[in-house]
Amino acid sequence: MGGYGSGGHNKRGYGTVEGNRHLDINMLRQEGALTAGFNGSVSWASGASVRFHMRRDDLLMLSYRFRQGGGEWEEVEQSVGIVGVARHFGGEERYFICPGVGCGRRVEKLFGAGKYFACRHCYRLSYRSQRERGIDRVISRMNQIRALLGGKPGGTMEPIPIRPPYMRRERYERLRDELFTLEERAEGIMAAALDRMTRQVGPIEKGFWT
Repeated sequence: MGGYGSGGHNKRGYGTVEGNRHLDINMLRQEGALTAGFNGSVSWASGASVRFHMRRDDLLMLSYRFRQGGGEWEEVEQSVGIVGVARHFGGEERYFICPGVGCGRRVEKLFGAGKYFACRHCYRLSYRSQRERGIDRVISRMNQIRALLGGKPGGTMEPIPIRPPYMRRERYERLRDELFTLEERAEGIMAAALDRMTRQVGPIEKGFWT
């Protein structure tokens, strides 16, 4: 058995919430699967699947196969705690206890972004809309600076304008340096997005885990 954190991980994170397989405790509850002794499985369109067994009302056991890149398949078992929290108007909500090392958050979803299932905080998963807003803010500021310098908008595609005759050299150099920094940031965001796409698409084609 193991938990997230047993091995290394990418400090930039593992992509987006939408781009990773996940287990949803509300889905399990709706299917009546959160009772001791229940056996079942969850599968995805890619062909990946996870078998599960409710050992107790508060303990879920996961079983699946995993391999890193083109390595050998490995049988993985993981235990996940479940806790009930009383509602104000009766009944209770059920949550996974994230098994990530040092985490223990109460969460509704666990993500299979690596060898083990853990919450989005452990895997540093962001929402796709957050990533899009990030690059949009950078490009918006780049276009704003280009307009101040008398140039055309165009993100990283347009050359940096020369200093307008009416602008003081100090201000021009400050704006030019900011533009350089923003271009590097935009290129880094796009390179990271391409890297995430490669990791997410490649494993599915190779049967990353199943």
